[in-house]
Amino acid sequence: MKSLDLYAPQPAGKKEYLQHNGWHFSKKAYLYSVKRMWKEDANGNEQMAKPCTMDEVDEMLTRFNIHLKNDNGYDKCYLKSMAMMDFYGSSIADEQHLAKHIKDVLDDVDGGKERVFRHWYSDMIEDGVSIPWEDIL
Repeated sequence: MKSLDLYAPQPAGKKEYLQHNGWHFSKKAYLYSVKRMWKEDANGNEQMAKPCTMDEVDEMLTRFNIHLKNDNGYDKCYLKSMAMMDFYGSSIADEQHLAKHIKDVLDDVDGGKERVFRHWYSDMIEDGVSIPWEDIL
C-alpha cells in the first residue's frame, strides 16, 4: 500500500522513523501519543491518560485467552490507552471487551496491519500537530 503523501515533502526524521518502525508505534511514539490523550470526567475536569506497558496489555490479553496475529511495536498499547479514554465504560463495558476490541482492530483482515499508526498520524495532521519525528525515534 502506498501512502497518499508519498510525494509530499517529508518532515525531518520521518523517513528514519519509518525505516526503523514502519507504520507502527515505537515506545517513544506511544508515550508521546498518550500525553495528548484526555477526556472530561463527570464533573467536567480533565482526566489525562496513563501509559501502560506491553506486559500489562499482554497479561490482560492472556487472561481472556486472546492471541494477536498482528502484534507490532506498541500498537496494542496505543489501542488500550486510546480505548480507555474514548470508549471504556460506554461502548466498551469491561476489560474483556477491551481485550476483544484490541484483537478486533489489530487482526481485522481488511483493515490493514498499519492502520493504528496511520489513523493516529492522520489525526495529528487533521489537528495541525507537527510530530517531533526525531524525538520519537
